[in-house]
Amino acid sequence: MAHEILPQHRPHEQLRTEAPMQRPHTDKYVSAYVSSDNHADMSFSNPILQDSADHYRVAIDDLTVNLSNLSMLEYDAGGANVLFRIKRLGHIASNEDMTDVAHMPTEGNRKAFEFAITRPYNSLSEIMERMCEIGRAVGTFIKSGAMNNAVVNLWNVTAAANAASDVNTYLRFDLTNGGLLRIMGNKLFWSNFVIEVPNVKYRYLLFRAFSDAEFTYISVHPETNAQHIVPYINSIPQPFVDADGNPWTAANNAADNAYEDPVMLATRRIFTGGMCLCNSLDRRVALEVGCSLPLKNSPMVDHGQEAPDFVLGRFNLTSQNHGISDPNAGTMAMNLALGSRQLQGPRDRICYHHLGPQQKIQALRLRLWARVRTYDPTTKKWGMQTIMCPMKDSDFWHIKLHFLHKSK
Repeated sequence: MAHEILPQHRPHEQLRTEAPMQRPHTDKYVSAYVSSDNHADMSFSNPILQDSADHYRVAIDDLTVNLSNLSMLEYDAGGANVLFRIKRLGHIASNEDMTDVAHMPTEGNRKAFEFAITRPYNSLSEIMERMCEIGRAVGTFIKSGAMNNAVVNLWNVTAAANAASDVNTYLRFDLTNGGLLRIMGNKLFWSNFVIEVPNVKYRYLLFRAFSDAEFTYISVHPETNAQHIVPYINSIPQPFVDADGNPWTAANNAADNAYEDPVMLATRRIFTGGMCLCNSLDRRVALEVGCSLPLKNSPMVDHGQEAPDFVLGRFNLTSQNHGISDPNAGTMAMNLALGSRQLQGPRDRICYHHLGPQQKIQALRLRLWARVRTYDPTTKKWGMQTIMCPMKDSDFWHIKLHFLHKSK
């Protein structure tokens, strides 16, 4: 009877394999590497998007820049922009240019004593390095004996050159722990030189000066350490006098106003600015990426005025300065992170923009802009403007756009 309870054999149907159900791939990515240029014009054989553009949102998924031509200071290759310059101090009754051949013997000395912004400066340490170069040039000029001349309207030092002193003894620049510019000159420097800041903008950025005449000349009395606002505009006798009330000249102070005098070399008169250079000197505000896509519902408000927005992303250029403080010496050294910077990456929040209706997007134009601070000397007001980002041949930037379908 066992065979009667066996299950009846039934043939099995052939196994069928089917592809799993998948959602349609609607996300699109566009990447571009751009070298030595601030724009990228791309064309595609097939449309970027399958549907109309108003079915998508777009954002910058990655932005990495390597810029070396976007300077902290506005520069001009012709030397029109000058941060400051060192001049010989004279005892004349009117304002005179003290940088001519009679007062500064060679053109090389005049250029060495001038902070002309003729190239990009990408870091505060680079700016301080140029200031220190000027200080060493002044010390070299004094030690060489070039101050011994027959010009009658100068404080002349008739002593021989001092070969024992260091070139940094006469003039030094450094930063305080608060980031303020500190100018340290000994009595010999302040009795023979003056620092001119010709640009009103830099008078404010360096010394927080609010008037045109204030801090045009940085001049410190070698004995009292008092500041002279306008040292050139003085009537005879000379503005500098010694403790006895006599004019500060080599004739009346031969012992003090000499290279070899240890008090003259060691006694420093310090002038400290009123602005933190880490905050004031950098004119760079942000980088902006413009595009030809039909963006909508993304108005740009600039200084209280609304304008059509074609900016796909705006990235603030936060400072990468790290100060190493020395409280005992009261100085601060800057430690910088140089090189390429990733302004948008996987750890950053992504801001998507809605697109307007447009079919068959087969061309895409991208522009890299820089927002910088400006100063109007007529109205005496600060503002901002957007310029095409200056690029060098070695500069490059990478961008990746993410088109996200609204169905997701």
